[in-house]
Amino acid sequence: SSGELALPQSFGAVSLGETFTSFVTFGNFSSNVNAIVREVGLKVELQSERQRVTLYDGTKTPGAALRPGEKMDLIVTKDLKELGAHTLVCSATYYD
Repeated sequence: SSGELALPQSFGAVSLGETFTSFVTFGNFSSNVNAIVREVGLKVELQSERQRVTLYDGTKTPGAALRPGEKMDLIVTKDLKELGAHTLVCSATYYD
């Protein structure tokens, strides 16, 4: 199996005290109609220079199954209380 992550290198500026919001989607884009992914677990974290904060963790109770063409969407938010660059870290676990 293979994975693909597509994010812009830079999404703009968010000022201190503002709320960062991101739409995250995980999809099964296989062209093989029999390629079902099972027990999908998503984790989204926001990394700064000093800490990594978990915004969403669905890896502790994975359970979704996705057929080709299906996807899971979620929205994550975080009030920014630290100056500097932030990195959105997204990971997924699944069985195919």
